[in-house]
Amino acid sequence: MLPKKKRNISQLHKIFLLFLVIVLIMPLLTGCTNIIERKKNKYVQVQLTKDELKDDIFYIKNGTKFVQVYKAQTYNTTSTESGRNKKAVFLGLDFETIPTLYKGEIIALTTKSTTFKKVEVVRYETIGYTLGMFGIKKNDTTGTLDLSTEQNLAEGSNAYKTLKKKTYSSSLQLVSVNNQPVSESMINDTGIFNCLEDNGIYTLKYYSGTKLTSSQLKADMFALQEYEYYEICEAENTSNGYFSISLPEDAKSGYYYIEGAGMFKYIADKKGTNELDISMNEPYYSDEYSLEDAYSQKYSVEFDVRMANVTINLYYDALSINDIEAITGRAVSPDGTEYDLDIDYSKSLITVSLLEAMAGKWNIYIQPKDIAITKANIVSSANQQEITQETYNFSFDEAQENTQFIVKYKTSANTTDKVPEIYALLVLPDGTTQELKHNTKNKMLYSNVPYINGGSYVVKVYHYTDTEIDNVTTEIGDQCCDEDTIITVTE
Repeated sequence: MLPKKKRNISQLHKIFLLFLVIVLIMPLLTGCTNIIERKKNKYVQVQLTKDELKDDIFYIKNGTKFVQVYKAQTYNTTSTESGRNKKAVFLGLDFETIPTLYKGEIIALTTKSTTFKKVEVVRYETIGYTLGMFGIKKNDTTGTLDLSTEQNLAEGSNAYKTLKKKTYSSSLQLVSVNNQPVSESMINDTGIFNCLEDNGIYTLKYYSGTKLTSSQLKADMFALQEYEYYEICEAENTSNGYFSISLPEDAKSGYYYIEGAGMFKYIADKKGTNELDISMNEPYYSDEYSLEDAYSQKYSVEFDVRMANVTINLYYDALSINDIEAITGRAVSPDGTEYDLDIDYSKSLITVSLLEAMAGKWNIYIQPKDIAITKANIVSSANQQEITQETYNFSFDEAQENTQFIVKYKTSANTTDKVPEIYALLVLPDGTTQELKHNTKNKMLYSNVPYINGGSYVVKVYHYTDTEIDNVTTEIGDQCCDEDTIITVTE
């Protein structure tokens, strides 16, 4: 038998180190599933008790537990249809962290104040799965659809990782997607690709500078954008240490962002309902004007008479908003005509300039809604000293159809030289106004109203001293006062 070799100290040291390495590695080898699960926990909702709630944070109550609303990153976009600024949200794995509020359940808010301050809730429209890019715009010079990789990529998306640092130029001219020429029909009003498959792979071909290249991109983002706006003005101060906030009874299912603090999903039905059958984009507002009221900060200006060369000035606090270039809006005349606003960023000034402003109530809508207006004034060069206003009241006991309001006048002015300076407004019971049409041939002004409710109606007539009102009456008939249907009998 051969004698056993003796291990020296160096060999024993190596064996000890090898044993130590194995001991340290074994838990990692056998526990890899747990490591992946711990990594995924970043996107798991954290359930809290009421004693763990922090001040000035909104939580969705789920039984006896509470989940904080999710602070999703937002991106500024502009609608090519309305010109409005809309925020967009792109969700990836963090999609699962958005808590769900069901009908009848509440939003909880703890605060040191005993007085509840109204909160703004913004509803987001779902666009669907898409590439992580937005603000794709048509270049009026080249006719191409362009993308800025400097400003218009969603962080964390595959598109961001692929295009942000790997393109020759930060301005891309898009050519095709999966060999289909890029067209405006592929994107929505804020420049986001529509109708892509969840995690689908798309080959995007584009010019980066003068270089034609292509990239494989994954539709790994779920996109949403601003849709509707609400205010919640009341909440119940409970004995549990938090305000209990409820959405309106008629609120629609959808994704909501509350007071800029975070996002939650609302299902306008009981828990357990098949959510796949629920529309998340059903409109709440029935018409554009109701939406405009909710979307904007609104100012009203009323003129008793027609005015010339009018300028309406609204000064704002530039520190009240994050992005002054996001300011947009419009002015709407009493007859519904829209006028653009001019914005002077250097003076923090919003201006409405009108060569002529008809009498009645003007509404000015300004976005974003939280902009702080500090001062307003109106400047006009009109000389109104000779203008006369006459008011005529009409009362109807019940509703009726096809009613004409008619103003007949006489004038000493030479009507062959110019149209007489006379106009009239019909004021409806709800305070809205409409201007009467002018039939110069028959020296009358008129308004055909297809249907009126019972109540009080007012006709305001404005004219100069060379014009005299003959009479103001109402008649029932169908479009009887249109100029092309009136026959004048001359004896």
